[in-house]
Amino acid sequence: MSDERYVCSACAEEGNPDPQPIQNFYTWIDRRYKEPRRSIVCRRHTDEINIARQRRQLDPTSPDYNQTYHENVKKWKRDYAARKLNPSSPDYDEALHARQKAAKLASKKKNRG
Repeated sequence: MSDERYVCSACAEEGNPDPQPIQNFYTWIDRRYKEPRRSIVCRRHTDEINIARQRRQLDPTSPDYNQTYHENVKKWKRDYAARKLNPSSPDYDEALHARQKAAKLASKKKNRG
């Protein structure tokens, strides 16, 4: 492991200007450079930035709304549920299926009054 340390600008703005180990940053190899590259902000802040961007892309009231991406996310969720709830699938999740059935029964009981 390398003992290189870098300052995350977002952490510094939060009041933590101490250098962090390279493991707290995303790193990758880019052939254009001789040294490995690293993210400008730490993993935590990179993840927060990506989550915020994804939420904006999925929010129809946002100017960053991406309808194609939103449709793809819905499709991925439907495909995931189909795999997890199909007993013949290798990804079948019996516990999830039981929770789904229980929720469906509870909903029916609630709607009956």
